[in-house]
Amino acid sequence: MYKSFGLLTNQRLTYKDENTPPNPSCDRPGDSAYDLLRKSASNLFSGPRSTNNRSVSQNLAKSPHPTVILDSPGMTTSLYSTPLSWSVNNQIAVACGRDVYFQDLNTRETTRFFKAGRGQHTLEALSIAWGGQKHDTKLACINDSGGWEVFELGSKTPIHNADSWPHPEIPDAKSLCWNGDLLTFGMADGAMHFYDIREKERSFYVGGTPVTDTDTFTGHRKSVVSFAWDSSGSHLASGDIDGNVHIWDVRTRKALTGVKKNSKIRHQAPVKALSWCSWKSDLLATGSYYPEGIVQVWGTSKLSSGPIEPENTFSLNAAVHSLIWSPHCKELLSVHGVQFEHAPTTHRQRRSLSLLPSSTSVFRLGNTAAAAAALNNTNTPATPLLPDHPSSALAKKSKPTIVAGPLTHSIVVHDYPSGKKLFTLSRAHRHSITAACLSPNGRDVFTASPKEQTIKLWKVWGAPPNRVKELPFESCIIR
Repeated sequence: MYKSFGLLTNQRLTYKDENTPPNPSCDRPGDSAYDLLRKSASNLFSGPRSTNNRSVSQNLAKSPHPTVILDSPGMTTSLYSTPLSWSVNNQIAVACGRDVYFQDLNTRETTRFFKAGRGQHTLEALSIAWGGQKHDTKLACINDSGGWEVFELGSKTPIHNADSWPHPEIPDAKSLCWNGDLLTFGMADGAMHFYDIREKERSFYVGGTPVTDTDTFTGHRKSVVSFAWDSSGSHLASGDIDGNVHIWDVRTRKALTGVKKNSKIRHQAPVKALSWCSWKSDLLATGSYYPEGIVQVWGTSKLSSGPIEPENTFSLNAAVHSLIWSPHCKELLSVHGVQFEHAPTTHRQRRSLSLLPSSTSVFRLGNTAAAAAALNNTNTPATPLLPDHPSSALAKKSKPTIVAGPLTHSIVVHDYPSGKKLFTLSRAHRHSITAACLSPNGRDVFTASPKEQTIKLWKVWGAPPNRVKELPFESCIIR
């Protein structure tokens, strides 16, 4: 343009900033241009950054809002209940008082299923669970009177109930879980009852309090409040209000934990959150309530070889109410209630702790008064487990304080195995999230908040890539 107007001939217009310090790497003319050219060429050979469309960072993190909110008045506020369940037919069921409803998420049609505890002094249904693939039209329910029932779609009366149990003196049922034809119940005395819905005579039970002094004790001593079957259906994980977790071989009807030295899985608070990994069958995630609030991942394949230690521990200082592994990516979801913080210990307290026996736990919850008071955020004083022990005063001083923080009533997704928090949705509900369940497609999660009286649907993960199965000899060429 300059040449066309006759302003310049063969001269070259350059500009130099006098304030810029000289670059020693550009002593020869053309070095800077060469560097720019090399940098530009390198971008041609480096491919685009791959993004995991299945990860929470590409789904819930971009749209942190529930897609469906359903009113659920009358849900139980019991600490260890599971008042919702998602069937393989995409039906979400919720217990509202004694009435159990379900909605078909394909048609959005809501149906009143049944009323729990007929003929019993029942005030509310505590936990419900749909049957799996083999019994996808059946729903099991336990109520606050300790009874249990099984209903089938289209039937207003139970097809099975506690009266069908062939063993006498049945204690209260506190939790339940399906595994094919077996319906498992966790009892108040620590026993676990396995009810075969095909033939009740094939039912059996394991664990529980010994009847005589000569009986060998195995399993739980307190209420069993959580269950989880592994993907093979041969191993069952169970947790109680004392913080003990056991893994059972259903074929031998024996516990794999606690048999050898240091083979126990132990928390210092009640354990309601249990989840087996779907893409690595020997990984078990456990989560604890107040006052511990941690998530641990255990490699159960090491149980037979002796001592077992958690492979990962995520310290959250928040009550863990439910855990869900993603079946499509290496991520673990946790839902929470209250958040708390521990008071800093003084030198005198640390010295007192060092003098205690190693088996003594300051925060061992023999009764659940302390946990219930904290989770309900009340001022109910907690009864010390060991009132005559010199550490009882120390335990009372060290009780964590409930605080409002980012993990209060939150949904958190962790990367595995790093434990990095990929996404935290604070205040997903206005009150504690007591339960969560995964959709049949493995991407969506329903959460329940009884005090808010709602359940919410969240799009957490994305769909897995469609893998086209290659036919045999398709890549071969016949010449």
